[in-house]
Amino acid sequence: MIPSKEEIKISAAIIAGGANKRFNGKTKANIQISGVRIITRAIKTLYEIFGDIIIVTNTPDEFKTCQQFTIVPDKIKNVGPLGGIHAALVLQKTKLSLFLQAICLVYLAILSDSISNFI
Repeated sequence: MIPSKEEIKISAAIIAGGANKRFNGKTKANIQISGVRIITRAIKTLYEIFGDIIIVTNTPDEFKTCQQFTIVPDKIKNVGPLGGIHAALVLQKTKLSLFLQAICLVYLAILSDSISNFI
């Protein structure tokens, strides 16, 4: 039996920022696959498991539909994903964190089963 998300006490941080050079400046988390944004898929999967979700982005206006979750910018700028990880660690409410970078979120259907089995 899988414990409840309140019992797990692990934060999930979605690193949804970056220069997006390979995507011509378009935020990867907002790319749609089959009509659904990647960030929406990520949140749906993670929220079933984790009670605390942090979205790290330097463009919070792009995530107005995610206001019910904690949205935080990088505290240390221009250091890549490490800046996002740092920002989430500073803000997390739990002792453990799971970090996902937006480009990896395409695989969440597979990841969801793997996370559930791991926990």
